[in-house]
Amino acid sequence: MNSITWLHFSDIHICNPKSGWEADVILEKLQEDLKRLLHDHNLKPDFIVFTGDAVYGHLGNDKGKKISDQFESAAILFNEICSLYDPPVPKSHFFIVPGNHELNRSKVPGMIHEGLKASLSNKSHDEMEKKLAEVLRDNTSDWKTLMVSLEDYKAFLDEYEFVNDLDKDRLIWGKVIEINGIKIGIAGMNSAWSCGMDKHKGEVLLSGHWQIPTLSKMIKDGQIKIAMMHHPVNWLMPFEDPAVKKELGNNFDFFLHGHEHQNWVDEQADGFVTIAAGACYGDSEKETGYNIVRLFPENGDGEVWLRKYDKDGHGWIPKIIYNKTDNDGIWRIRNWGQRLRKQEKSAQSLKSELISGPTVSKKETSTVHDNRCDIDSQTNSGNTYDDFSPESRGLFGRKKEIAELSRLLDKYRIVTVCGLSGIGKTSLIRETCRTESLQNRLYMTLKSHNLISSHEIFRHFSRVLGCNDESPDMVFNILKMSEFKELKEFVKDSESAIIHIEDSHFFFEMTGGTSRFLDSSIKNLFEAIAEYYPQIHIILESRETISDSILPEKFHKKINIKGIDKESMGHFFIRPFKNEPEKGWHLDENDIEFVFKKLGGDSNKEKAHPLAMSLLANVADGMKEIPRQVLKRYDGTKELHEKLDNRLFNDLYANILTEKAQRMLRICALYNDFIPDSHVTALNKAVNDDDAFQFLLRRYILNIKGEGDRYSLHSLLADLTKKYLENRNDEKLENHKIIADAWLAGLKISNHYSSPNIIATNEALYHLIESGEYTRLHEIQEKLLSRGYIEVLEK
Repeated sequence: MNSITWLHFSDIHICNPKSGWEADVILEKLQEDLKRLLHDHNLKPDFIVFTGDAVYGHLGNDKGKKISDQFESAAILFNEICSLYDPPVPKSHFFIVPGNHELNRSKVPGMIHEGLKASLSNKSHDEMEKKLAEVLRDNTSDWKTLMVSLEDYKAFLDEYEFVNDLDKDRLIWGKVIEINGIKIGIAGMNSAWSCGMDKHKGEVLLSGHWQIPTLSKMIKDGQIKIAMMHHPVNWLMPFEDPAVKKELGNNFDFFLHGHEHQNWVDEQADGFVTIAAGACYGDSEKETGYNIVRLFPENGDGEVWLRKYDKDGHGWIPKIIYNKTDNDGIWRIRNWGQRLRKQEKSAQSLKSELISGPTVSKKETSTVHDNRCDIDSQTNSGNTYDDFSPESRGLFGRKKEIAELSRLLDKYRIVTVCGLSGIGKTSLIRETCRTESLQNRLYMTLKSHNLISSHEIFRHFSRVLGCNDESPDMVFNILKMSEFKELKEFVKDSESAIIHIEDSHFFFEMTGGTSRFLDSSIKNLFEAIAEYYPQIHIILESRETISDSILPEKFHKKINIKGIDKESMGHFFIRPFKNEPEKGWHLDENDIEFVFKKLGGDSNKEKAHPLAMSLLANVADGMKEIPRQVLKRYDGTKELHEKLDNRLFNDLYANILTEKAQRMLRICALYNDFIPDSHVTALNKAVNDDDAFQFLLRRYILNIKGEGDRYSLHSLLADLTKKYLENRNDEKLENHKIIADAWLAGLKISNHYSSPNIIATNEALYHLIESGEYTRLHEIQEKLLSRGYIEVLEK
């Protein structure tokens, strides 16, 4: 999945005579942390932003105290950070704005700054804005005098070739770059110019009323627009503060700043996001921080990886904020994409109007190619959806179920979602967690299996439950003996979360119409969480129907999910591929009736099976046919969905997938759970096709999971694929070896329990054994296993 990634850091305050070796250690460890994030999570920035205070300031003419010497040290650090990556981040993609420490205050008497401030007194807000705008716009003599204090900063930019689009009179700039087909507009604002004397909160002058529209014009072609400034808005004088914040939100999608030494994210409902960098070197541990932002334009999601420096361990670690981030310090942002969608929608509408004219009728614009209807803006006008509606993400006909699941979660601590395999349970749950009442909660998932234990469940969710012990095993044993009643002692450190457990049918045994937990300790754990954690809800997902009474009725309720109604199925086929809205079919009433019945629907209770719908759309698109033509090749007037799924899948596999894509699918089917994004390159290399994995994504055979850093193959499709391995034992062994190698490549030596390491170790061991590569078990680092992983894995 394509992404846009940037590194955001600030406030390094380089000055060897003042900060010396301590700053050197912290900044050296910063580079180590960036390398680790690259290797472990593929966090490679497409561009880098620095929001000011590269230096401490001019302290005299001795070596290291001169501001020019400090700028030289800063340039060395910036170049080293850019060169960490392969290929290096070019200087054209390194963006910087001045901070108050960039001023050489010895060059301009403070009276100039204070004089300007005095000239604004006793004026109305409009008059003050007008006066400031005149000073900047006209490049007055007062302005030129003010800017003398930033001459050393300007010389630094020139000498080391940072910011080649600089307005040298005002030290502002705007530039548009293209990343993965998306144009990014980045604007650098100057909030430092008025800081000739120390400025306190509420005393900084900006002239935002002039800077913001001026810079906005410079990056008007950007699809995603980012504003950078050293100071947060609340440091501006009161007459600018509220107006500037509003103008920033109207002209940009992201606002990045430093100065306050806080690592924080603020996402507005309209999608405007403010991100503070923290300080790479501050006066206290609390102040240190930086972040990496990764956006996923295709689904509108994003993540901000917050980092902080730990002085006890002398290294950078995740910054975990209660009720805001997960245990990796990742703050999810989910609203920003609506701005990109609206812009794309407006551009498409304008393009359509320019090409077709605004009054072209539906009948005149309908076209058919290869028996397939390509939908343009006119023919699809009756079925447009809000940019962030469930339908925009490919989920049709589920509004009632989303509302019902939301209602149950508001009333009960545990809800079990029951339904056939492929009926759309996972999509429904994830969509419900996007609703307003739940979207700000931490969302965590776990895929169950036939050997799952309460110990594994507790270990997976221990942090969200408030247990922050590095080794939770001893804690678990104590808790289990008390039937988890002692969990209440951890509630004060817990987080607000949704815990979603897939394949929960492995928990239960069904006999005589009733159901019970196979492992009573799992039941005890769930009951304790429901009893003591009002801010945590558990969603169990089961392909088997269970009874409400399997857990106390005060905590638990089930909901049964069936297929898609006839009308919604028709809407689905108009736009079956969420990322390709131009593809689809307008089915007439007879076709809808025919297809609905073939996909498991009837006039009574049964409805169309969603996975069969998706398979049918894939086959029809690949064969250049309409859905009815595909189904007419199959015998009978109605098929059970299991049989139809099998036929559709075989058609897709044999007639649409290339040989390389077939091999890739056979590899993916052997994964136990998710496929990490870091494995994709190795998997493509294994099948000798750089596009094989992406081909399966484009055909919607593989699903994007989490925040775009992992993928999954539906369990039903995995089972159908495994049938093609029944007579390919040599290939099956080789496929397991390929997967084991991919997991081993990501296994890191660690001094502490790490969830990614536990998963990677477990998976690597499993696939090595399945491949018969017993002699390679030593490759799992001895140091790693000696840290207690053996005991964890055995349990």
